Amino acid sequence: MASYRGGEEHPFFGKKLSAEHCKNISIAKKGKASPNKGKTFSAEHRANLSKSHTGKTSHKKGKTYEDLYGIERAKELLEKNSNAQKGRKLSESTKVKQSNSLKKFYAENDVSAETRQKLSIANKGRQFTEEHCKKISDSKKGKPSWDRGPSSFPDPDLNLIKLCACGCNARLKITKNHKYNKIPDFCPGHQSRIIQLRKFEDTSIEVKLQNALLNEKINFEKHKRIHGIPDIFIEPNICIFADGDYWHANPVKYSKDECIRNHTTVEIWNKDKKVTDMLTKKGYKVIRFWEQEINSDISLCISKIKKELTNVLHS
Repeated sequence: MASYRGGEEHPFFGKKLSAEHCKNISIAKKGKASPNKGKTFSAEHRANLSKSHTGKTSHKKGKTYEDLYGIERAKELLEKNSNAQKGRKLSESTKVKQSNSLKKFYAENDVSAETRQKLSIANKGRQFTEEHCKKISDSKKGKPSWDRGPSSFPDPDLNLIKLCACGCNARLKITKNHKYNKIPDFCPGHQSRIIQLRKFEDTSIEVKLQNALLNEKINFEKHKRIHGIPDIFIEPNICIFADGDYWHANPVKYSKDECIRNHTTVEIWNKDKKVTDMLTKKGYKVIRFWEQEINSDISLCISKIKKELTNVLHS
């Protein structure tokens, strides 16, 4: 028996209110302040509340909003909670607490594939600000990439002077983190040797372009060892790039505020523009095709290449 006012039984003890009755109570309380709002409980009162709940399991534990309130009401509550959190700025201490609690949860619990899928779907299409992208980038600097596989480079301590044909005294140490666009500006002998060590694989859109050019009996070279490493090179000076919509951030699909693998779309566009500008400055003709263009109308792409080739040969 529940104690109430000196041991009396509470008039609602053991009674279950109907859904309609609960809704009427909720409507009646809407817009009214809680009777406990602004009140501060004494330390003794809080201790008594804590003791009264010790060892008891909440009736809500293990249940979803739908189990407790029904589908329609659950949707309302979830939307209300979501709106209440929008634009809310958390203090640094709160962020640390949330981060630690999540780390503890994932460390102690085996998260199911279904839950991971739900989290993935919830974050799809989410746009981050440039400030947020920068924070993510800074937090991952110096850490190895999660998908970095075995390196195709030789022993990092290898002395490349022995492999160079130029005979200069410049020394260059290859590390596992080297990329062709970050190689120090040494002599051409060193540059060419490092580039030779890299392996390139044709993407599906590159293969489509290559096959279409072969059908037109147009000779080309794959991954020409010049600045930017164009996907296809046609003599005398035509550089063709097949840009993937995701990796190069097709502006038709991605806005300037989005982030792709810790880089903003603006950073990606600027990087490609620098390559194009440098090749143009050196006298090359640069043609870029988006993955979307190649997949939708390969014949139009080939027409553009043939037109540019005709202009070059007759200039």
